[in-house]
Amino acid sequence: MMHRVLVVDDDHDLAVLLGEVLTYENCEVDIAANGMEAMDRLRTSDYDAVLCDLMMPRIDGEVLYNDVVRDYPFLANRFLFVTGSRRARPGLATSSGGPAIN
Repeated sequence: MMHRVLVVDDDHDLAVLLGEVLTYENCEVDIAANGMEAMDRLRTSDYDAVLCDLMMPRIDGEVLYNDVVRDYPFLANRFLFVTGSRRARPGLATSSGGPAIN
């Protein structure tokens, strides 16, 4: 069974790399360069999971997560943050049942 995954990252090269890894694992991947583009894609396509950068300009990953949970609650436990930032705080989004960053 092929899963559809939305990768959201403002670093295009990293998004492509994540997409290639997921494609190798038999996933169909779409890439969004920012939170606004991600919400547009979610309105027009169905996804099984979202991989999202935490630190992005304008709409960061935490804001996007809250919007996704509000509009697509079935994705709440299928949303994974990916970040290279040391500013990420442990336990982000766990209060709403979402994924934790460790």
